[in-house]
Formats: sequence, C-alpha cells, structure tokens
Amino acid sequence: RQECLQLVSGCAKLDWRDEALLQGVTSWLCSGRRHAELEAEEVSLLLGAFSDLGFAQPLLRSALEHALLRVSSSMPPSCCTKALQGALDVGMAVRGSAVRSLIRRCASQIPLLLP
Repeated sequence: RQECLQLVSGCAKLDWRDEALLQGVTSWLCSGRRHAELEAEEVSLLLGAFSDLGFAQPLLRSALEHALLRVSSSMPPSCCTKALQGALDVGMAVRGSAVRSLIRRCASQIPLLLP
C-alpha cells in the first residue's frame, strides 16, 4: 500500500503521467477491499495526486468516493481542501454523499480558526 501511495504521489510531484502505470495502480487499488483500508490522509494524498495528474476513471472515482465517504469525518483539517479539490477533479458529484460529507467536515473546522 505504501509503495502505491509513493508511486502515485511521486508521479504527481514529477508531473509524469503514464497512463499504463496509473491504470495499473487503479486496478490494484480497486481490487478487493484495498480502497476501503485507506486512512484519511492516504485518501487525501491519492485524490490530490490523481487530480494533479489529471487522471480520472469511473472505477477509480467510485472506489475513492467510497473511501472518502468512510473517512471524511476523521479527515485532518490540513487535508480537507486537497481532498475536496481532488474529489471534484476525479469526477465526484458536488451533491454526492462523499463530497457533502467532506464539506460538512471542512465547515465544522471553521469555528476553530476564528478568534
């Protein structure tokens, strides 16, 4: 799992989009319950990296949407905006459950920022 995260984030940092490689990562991530085992920071990292690479596929969107819905309540405030941008970029609906849950999480953190 760590290798997959490092591979995708490294590709995003280098701005290196290899369709075959990203398709392989998507297949690996979507097989079994791998996407359901991701932590909140990992979901945010993957959403951000796929967003930076401009890579979106229906199967990937579905798996990451499920993962985001599961972890959005525990998403660290520092990861919320990256996750939200990534969610929209991979094709999640603005009115979808995962995006709405993440927006609720972001909004719940606002009172902590204000004096």
